Amino acid sequence: MGSSNINFEFYDSSVEDWSSYVERLESYFVVNGIEDKMKVPAILSLMGATMYKLLKNLATPNIPSKLTYQDIVKSLSEHLNPKPLEMTERFRFYNRKQFEGESIANY
Repeated sequence: MGSSNINFEFYDSSVEDWSSYVERLESYFVVNGIEDKMKVPAILSLMGATMYKLLKNLATPNIPSKLTYQDIVKSLSEHLNPKPLEMTERFRFYNRKQFEGESIANY
């Protein structure tokens, strides 16, 4: 892993979503020449204590450092971007009302 003067912030959900963070992280890996074998230690170091705690809970009984990079990203992605429930979406669809002044095409 090469040294760099480029700082990389911990993940903060109030600033960006997880998928954007991962995109920026992967660019950071390219810029810094971080090889695949170093991606796990790098992401664990860069994600911050809050995200590490979440990952540790999601990965139990495994420890995060034993996961692959893809498993880490997938676990956190599934937790932070859950698939919408079909029943909830159906409820919203059937209860949608046309707003005053809203065209039929937009409704």
